Formats: sequence, C-alpha cells, structure tokens
Amino acid sequence: QFGFTPYFDTASPAQTLQFKKGHCNPKAILLHTMFRIANIKSRIVFIPIALNELILNRFDDPHTPKLKGIHAYTEVQWDTSSPWIAID
Repeated sequence: QFGFTPYFDTASPAQTLQFKKGHCNPKAILLHTMFRIANIKSRIVFIPIALNELILNRFDDPHTPKLKGIHAYTEVQWDTSSPWIAID
C-alpha cells in the first residue's frame, strides 16, 4: 500500500516488506531487487515531477510555491532484443 515508513527514502527492500507500505522510491528499489534476484534485467528510473500538479492542485493560490520532486519507477527488459518496459 502507499505510505511512508520511518525510513522514508532510505528504507531497504526488507523494511518496505516489513512495513507493508512505501512510496515510489522504496517500492521501485524493492521491485528492482526482486527482479535482480530472479535474474531479470531491470533498472530504476528517476524523473522530475511538479508536486504542485500532483499534490497541491486543490489549492488555487497563485502564491503557492512551485515545488519539485523526484518520482521513481522500475523498468524491466525480458531479453536484449526487447524494449525496456516501465512498471509503476
């Protein structure tokens, strides 16, 4: 489930499983780790996002600061001839 652990972005895959929740960064790391254990090629992608559009859009205030953040997701490649597939 979506949520934040006391470890926030530093949560290990084991801690994410232990707490049964996490946000994008720990979940992407957990999924990447699981793919790697299964010998499936994967990588973590980080992209900039505007938090205002995702979180603060309910506040129609021109004085709201423009907040930026990073979103993480996992990509997997089944074999070297296939494209990377985003899993979010």
